[in-house]
Amino acid sequence: MFLRLFFITLMFFPLSHAYAEDTAESRNAVIDEILEVSGGNHHFEQLPAMINAGMEQNRQVMDAAVFAKLSSAVNEFHTAQAFREQVKGSFNKHYDKARFAAFLEMIRSPLALKMTQMEKEAATPESLQEMQGYAATLQKNPPAPARRALIEKLDKVTSATQTGMNIQLQIAQTMASVIDPLLPPEQRLKQGQMDDMLWQMQLQVRPMMEQFIHLTMLYAYRSLPDEDLQQYIAFYEADTGKWFIDVMNKATVSAFANLAQKTAERLKEVMPPPASNGS
Repeated sequence: MFLRLFFITLMFFPLSHAYAEDTAESRNAVIDEILEVSGGNHHFEQLPAMINAGMEQNRQVMDAAVFAKLSSAVNEFHTAQAFREQVKGSFNKHYDKARFAAFLEMIRSPLALKMTQMEKEAATPESLQEMQGYAATLQKNPPAPARRALIEKLDKVTSATQTGMNIQLQIAQTMASVIDPLLPPEQRLKQGQMDDMLWQMQLQVRPMMEQFIHLTMLYAYRSLPDEDLQQYIAFYEADTGKWFIDVMNKATVSAFANLAQKTAERLKEVMPPPASNGS
């Protein structure tokens, strides 16, 4: 249910020359402007609704009381402000004045701003519904091989699929590690089962995630000519682009992992473990 916001990894950032001095205050001002101009704040505002939409898909297979408590815990911690603060904290931790400046200068181009706008328009619950219809049209009229190759390359240079997988695996491991000790002994994971579970999850989920990410990219950039997409890819093949993608992806995974930890801890408080079979 946390797959949908992988596209947050495609946020990019203009910077005002007013912030030349490298102080804690100036860093926060730079990061705040980055998140606003890049569309980051827009993405954060969309996250709670998207997460809830994903949870609703699982409502019918869960006990109503359990779903209510899970939903309450998720909504408590997975807020726009929480994601914003988590990402800002990671940015501060990995802040490099020279590299930030070089990257920000690189993405001030009209093309970067146009791409950011396309990404913002695609990152809404309404767009996800429209994308289902778009996927149906692709069945009849698939993208040209050259276009598909560009999308695959963009996925690779931005590590979009891998970041999405890292988020899923981190959330699963975090939730299981907190909830598992609360279960009766006979229901707990045995030694090695966690690793096996995560491995099987990766094998099963990765193809679906890659398909979803490619579909999202095809949809978001559907009006963009191949030449512009090639130029966009070049941004992230450069050393500065590679460095910032790594920083952004780590921030995203860390944000989801930390909020999943808080959610799991809340569930531990509100959901007492069931009685063991022997009681």
